[in-house]
Amino acid sequence: MFARNRCECPPGLSESDLIITHERGQLVQHLRAMVLRTRGQEGWHDLLSKVSEPCRETFSVSTGVFEWVDAGLAAELSLAFYDGQAEELAGERGREAAREQLTTVNGWMLRFLSPSFLLSNLPRFFRFYFKGALLRVEHAGEHHAQLHVWAIGLYPEYWRSGVPGWLEEAMVMTGCRKVGVHYEAPSGEGVEAHHHRYHLRWE
Repeated sequence: MFARNRCECPPGLSESDLIITHERGQLVQHLRAMVLRTRGQEGWHDLLSKVSEPCRETFSVSTGVFEWVDAGLAAELSLAFYDGQAEELAGERGREAAREQLTTVNGWMLRFLSPSFLLSNLPRFFRFYFKGALLRVEHAGEHHAQLHVWAIGLYPEYWRSGVPGWLEEAMVMTGCRKVGVHYEAPSGEGVEAHHHRYHLRWE
């Protein structure tokens, strides 16, 4: 049984501070690579045909790894890709993204990668990939931690399946076994209505 942690959002933080406005181009690059690998070039063109004109114009050209892209348009592209399979594909994408991010742009982390090092660096990692929102980590024990994210934006399956998939794979890469991630959806009012909780256990 996971205990509910009462970690609170810092005083003075408003809902406008929690809006994810942009994300790194690497996340879109990863999605494009998945599409090309599983559906080919024709699949990528088909995906672009299903989104709005602003989304199509933005992603019909190459996106740089460090480039900031509109998070709303990126979410639209992701949902078009999932096409009714969001839960399964978001989790798979999260796991693949962890492997890519921890071996390419953030490959330096592998030299020091341990559960405590990874968890301690998650807030900085999150800020590198997203503009807006807030992430905090609480170490609840040697093999237990709680992750708190206050965020507005993206899409429900990202928080419900994508983030747990990423966390599970990243923790396995640190050498952990039997990693479990329990997601607790937001509840409450004000900023607490956007408070995502993740309870992690491992061996």
